[in-house]
Amino acid sequence: MAWDDKKCCVILSYPAASQINLQLQQFKTSIDKRLSEYDGEISRTVLSFILNGGDPTDAGDLPDKSAIQVANKNTNFVEYAKSVNDLNYGKKEYGYSLWYNKQKLIEHFETFLVHWRKTPKFALKDLRPDVFDEYIQYRFTVRKNKNKEAVNKALVPLYVAIKSAIINGILDQGTYGAMAENYLETRETEYRPDMEETVAEKVRYLTPEQISQLKDYQSKCKNPRSKEILDMWFFAYYACGLRLSDVMTLEWKHIDWDAKVIKKVQFKTKRLPDVLPPLGNSAMEILERWKEKNRNSRFVFDLLSED
Repeated sequence: MAWDDKKCCVILSYPAASQINLQLQQFKTSIDKRLSEYDGEISRTVLSFILNGGDPTDAGDLPDKSAIQVANKNTNFVEYAKSVNDLNYGKKEYGYSLWYNKQKLIEHFETFLVHWRKTPKFALKDLRPDVFDEYIQYRFTVRKNKNKEAVNKALVPLYVAIKSAIINGILDQGTYGAMAENYLETRETEYRPDMEETVAEKVRYLTPEQISQLKDYQSKCKNPRSKEILDMWFFAYYACGLRLSDVMTLEWKHIDWDAKVIKKVQFKTKRLPDVLPPLGNSAMEILERWKEKNRNSRFVFDLLSED
């Protein structure tokens, strides 16, 4: 192990130990400063806010798991949703920025209840599908959401709260389970015979001349990083269209140099493709060029650290 438990630092024999220890010391100093500036009780949740870069004054009196478990059907729904969001943040299910965004979305629903429906005392027992139907309409007409995806995003922390209430035995699955999955359909469901023509009009392909122009630009480009990024783009192009995630996670062990194919489990599908991407001469030239760079012993394009 490279860690010295007694001195609480990286052992000096470890590569770049001085730099790492300096960064750790700077981080500790910043945390100590924020702790000293906070005028209040340092609870576990407040400390979590400080360590994750959030404003500890936003923490308030956040509940623990027991506060959610003792809730009942008469518990205010908005307060319950905020408690669930706080609990999930405290369990490190997501970071401060996502907690903050979910908090704001819950507050949007609170505004809808108080100022639009005039029902400030809205409890868990008051949950009904028509309330959310009305809220969806409110998102489009009042908050001016432009698409269904944005509305679905606004529903997430509310439906998560309903699921939590079901798990904790406050609401029954039969009545409320379907309500917590009532998102707007975002895929096209109606058959349109002219769909292919419509899509074709929107799709644009690079011509062979434009590909040549890109290659010419790369050869004359003076910015080293721009040339490298074009290398990655051309490799993805030559390898039958790799996703960005697969370019990033492409390892040297995935390259079969003799067969000239990529044997890699796809990042998105989590399985090998039905047909292994073949590597022509142009793709192999790029690999050879990056092999000579010798910048990363694991990942081909050095977009991720070796560990």
